[in-house]
Amino acid sequence: MFYFIPAWYPEGRTWYDDTYIWYRRPIGSRFDDSINQLRMFHTVGEACQLLVLNYRPNLRYYCHRYDLLEVDTWSVFDDIQGIGQIPVRILDYMDLDWPVGAEFINSPFLVMVRLQGQPYAQIEFGEEGQMVWVDLFEEGLISKKLVFDDRGFLSSILYYEGGAEHHQDYLGLDGIWRIREYLLPDDNHVEVNPLFQDAMWQSSYGRIEDLIQERLTVYFSHTERQEGVIVLASDPRHNHLVRSVKKNRKLVLSFFGERHPIQEGTNFQEELADCRLVVTDTFKKAEALQEVSKIPVQHQSLFDTRLALGKSQRLKELILYVLIDGLSWSQLKGVLDCLFESMAENQHIYLSLVSYSPDFSFQQEMEKKLTELLEHRPESYLFLQDQTETRMFEFGDESEKTSRIALHFLHSEMEIITHLDSARLIIDLADEPNLYTQIAGISAGIPQVNRVETEFVEHMKNGYILDVPERIGEAIDFYLTGLTNWNKSLIYSVQKIADYTKGVLVEKMKEKIE
Repeated sequence: MFYFIPAWYPEGRTWYDDTYIWYRRPIGSRFDDSINQLRMFHTVGEACQLLVLNYRPNLRYYCHRYDLLEVDTWSVFDDIQGIGQIPVRILDYMDLDWPVGAEFINSPFLVMVRLQGQPYAQIEFGEEGQMVWVDLFEEGLISKKLVFDDRGFLSSILYYEGGAEHHQDYLGLDGIWRIREYLLPDDNHVEVNPLFQDAMWQSSYGRIEDLIQERLTVYFSHTERQEGVIVLASDPRHNHLVRSVKKNRKLVLSFFGERHPIQEGTNFQEELADCRLVVTDTFKKAEALQEVSKIPVQHQSLFDTRLALGKSQRLKELILYVLIDGLSWSQLKGVLDCLFESMAENQHIYLSLVSYSPDFSFQQEMEKKLTELLEHRPESYLFLQDQTETRMFEFGDESEKTSRIALHFLHSEMEIITHLDSARLIIDLADEPNLYTQIAGISAGIPQVNRVETEFVEHMKNGYILDVPERIGEAIDFYLTGLTNWNKSLIYSVQKIADYTKGVLVEKMKEKIE
């Protein structure tokens, strides 16, 4: 059995919920190693289970969003609240017991409830339209937050004093609180309802983490769970907790993104001491960790390839998907100068400048710099068109200027795949090419231009490796002049897909673990 423990935690309260209301979707990539590893293992039929350590009343919607709904799942807070397998029902806010005279005001974002002319409640919804919580007000200040589970019941109540969080009651299906967590600046202890004391080891805990550790210990104490492999998303917030309960089970640590930065001075020898395998998403991390540990460290694709060829070969426009992340402004300007020369020589070349950065200030700065740069260019087709404009009808006005350059900030797998669908060539000249882009490029059969050769992209086979960015014109000519080289790259990518399918990646991990 493979036990996958993700790090789906919010920035503030580590062990709390990170559900967001639909109109305040967080900016940033939602890529996650646990999501993709789970999908791979589950798809090939490996026995696996998802263990969720934080409070997630909307876990079903989250799993459905990432094709994990069929994965066997155990939640610590379901265990604490005494919630087993229950039928799911749709909960409508009108099902709640509202006071006589309550007035409901629907807005495009939420539902406001007023009573005798005063704010009484505010009903919020998630991305899928489900009711996630209801804020109740007294004398203009929030007094309670009713948090609902996506299975159709009241899951917890967050109490406020003077508008500030005071404590939270986690409820069972009967509406009676099981535990009470205090949220004061100097007091985060947890009380257990005496009615349910037999279900816990203690009557109170210094912090919620202590109770989570206890319940995870109990879970792993069952005879049928004595062995297995724990695949842990490496995160300083829970590594110590999981290691304390793993016993003789094999441990795999997965490093992804900036979740667990590998900083100089960190004692990774102790961190990796009881691991069987470490997997990383970049060569740099693999090299850094291998230097401080004798544990096998493997740079491995955390994403599987799926043949999904794009439509670029059927388009007249030659769209270059240019990833700008990892480049300084001066480096980007140099690359753009070379690309502008190619655009002048070939009127069918269009640039799609792409960044995955969630930093809004970076986005604004990049848009401003690009706008200023293009304003000093003589070409009439070099200007950033407003991406928010939606033109419902086009009448072919010849006098209207058409832009051949666009700037996009993409934050999900689907957005990237959609943009790659029409791309003829991928250009990523960072010191280390983006892993997901490389895998997605192979899946779409798109040649890639990089500065360094990787296991995914090989020179003049399914890509072009540049020793200096100024030679980018060579790569563009190689793949865009005629279709011979482009088609050879497509064939090579299709052959390479077999190396990065779900089954192959799973077997590689299993082999290293053993």
